[in-house]
Amino acid sequence: MDLSAITGLAQSISLTKTLVKAASEIRDFNAMAEIVSKLNAQILDTQERLFALQSSLMLAQQESFEAEKTIRELREALAEKERYTYFELRPGAWVYRREITPEERATRQPGSPEPEHYFCQNCFAKGLKISFVFRRWNQFGRPDWCCPNCEGMIFLD
Repeated sequence: MDLSAITGLAQSISLTKTLVKAASEIRDFNAMAEIVSKLNAQILDTQERLFALQSSLMLAQQESFEAEKTIRELREALAEKERYTYFELRPGAWVYRREITPEERATRQPGSPEPEHYFCQNCFAKGLKISFVFRRWNQFGRPDWCCPNCEGMIFLD
């Protein structure tokens, strides 16, 4: 919001107040009509300035709401990303997997509340959570896993 617009509005209101005071002191009808005409023009000018400030305020509020929404979404994405750690599945095969917290390890129920899954590191770096999927058994009888998004492959021993 522009400080000069607020200052101009304050000056406009002050001038309106001066004109009202002058109008109350005048007894002559012709002089009164001139003062009332000036007063009406000043009131219209003050209203225009108020509307301009109001629209500027609305725009600033909208930008603030959008910035807060973006910050909230980024914080949520960061918190979600922190649930996963970079993990070497086998030499040369890096993935992201869910980090099991100490509270989850202490649970009496077997296994994690989520099934074990691995995310493609290329896609995860771009903010996508794409799990590797089984593609086929290779010629050595081992599973080949593929990222359905970027076609990245991992080969397990």
